[in-house]
Amino acid sequence: MRRIFPVTVFKIEGESMLPDFHPGDFIILNRWAYTFGVPKIGDCIALKDPRENGLVLIKRVSGVKKDGIFFRGDNSNASTDSRTIGAVARKAIIGKVLARIGK
Repeated sequence: MRRIFPVTVFKIEGESMLPDFHPGDFIILNRWAYTFGVPKIGDCIALKDPRENGLVLIKRVSGVKKDGIFFRGDNSNASTDSRTIGAVARKAIIGKVLARIGK
């Protein structure tokens, strides 16, 4: 993936980040946020789903270790996250959520 522009927009489709992000909301994402740094616990990020090519997940960072980034959805009952997928490599992170635009 080429990171030409520092920001991009994604549309929320699932309920894993309720109550902060609702289906139909749009988020503004900073693709360069972690170019020279690492995510912090609590950051809301977009990442490539390691199970399904082309799918993007919006989650919150729950841990940062040498072997990867751990992430969780705010709505635990409707979230597929590190509890089932495990940690992901830092290169799987697309960027940091800057803002939400409600529908």
